[in-house]
Amino acid sequence: MKHRLVRRVECIRGRLQLEVEVFPAFEYATEPHTTTVLEENHSCSHSSQSKTVTFHSKTVKLQLDVNIDNGDDDDAKTPPTVSFKKVMRPGMLGEGVVAIIDVSEGQGVSFVLRNDSPNHLTPVITNAVLDMQQHDTQSFWYNWISKSKYKGRWREVISRSLMILKLMTYEPTGAIIAAPTFSIPEDIGGVRNWDYRFSWVRDSSFTIYILLRLGFTEEADAYMDFISERFLTSRVADGGLPIMFTIRGETDIPEKELTHLDGYKGSRPVRIGNGAAFHQQFDIYGVK
Repeated sequence: MKHRLVRRVECIRGRLQLEVEVFPAFEYATEPHTTTVLEENHSCSHSSQSKTVTFHSKTVKLQLDVNIDNGDDDDAKTPPTVSFKKVMRPGMLGEGVVAIIDVSEGQGVSFVLRNDSPNHLTPVITNAVLDMQQHDTQSFWYNWISKSKYKGRWREVISRSLMILKLMTYEPTGAIIAAPTFSIPEDIGGVRNWDYRFSWVRDSSFTIYILLRLGFTEEADAYMDFISERFLTSRVADGGLPIMFTIRGETDIPEKELTHLDGYKGSRPVRIGNGAAFHQQFDIYGVK
């Protein structure tokens, strides 16, 4: 499985100059890291390597690859340029980088963040590699959403919502999370800032109901395998089922406040984990 975050900058008309910032914060900005710039200036799409910057913490190693697309007419235009500089900001435990980009009409620059590994199947990120990955990604989602039985109004909106529900499933176990967010406040400046990156039985049942109605049986079957395993391994002392699990099926979900982070628009505290893991909530049994 490829774990890559890809961002692309394209110039449609005229000329474009901008800055792209990459500031990783490992373990929620609690673990220091070392930043190394391997190549400060890029101006050629045929470079022998695409790895440009590395970010190494104690437990995680990331690399930033850069690919330059000079457009259809390589000889008629000045090639795009990308230059990097390291920047240290208050509160950070390691440097980030700022990429200064200069592109003209028809040109583009792609940034790929991935694990720093000596055994990459694709050691160099090229235009052909990016085009193939984009094609594969589009094909996957096209084939998946084609299973939808929905034919009514607002079809595009419904399809996008279904894709979000799919993104909230964890394929290795079948778990379905409530939301891919943590510490997004219910009210700006308020304290109800919870971590929803866990699988609630109640929320998952709503998701499964919609997926089944609209033709997505594989995700529903995968979740039923997940929850059946929980009945066998995760019941509490009185025989009841916990209301929520991690995506791997664990029930130990300690809640922790990250006091060094400000939160969205100053909404503190920032929390990870969820202390509701062993609350008694009857809605998982359908009781009102």
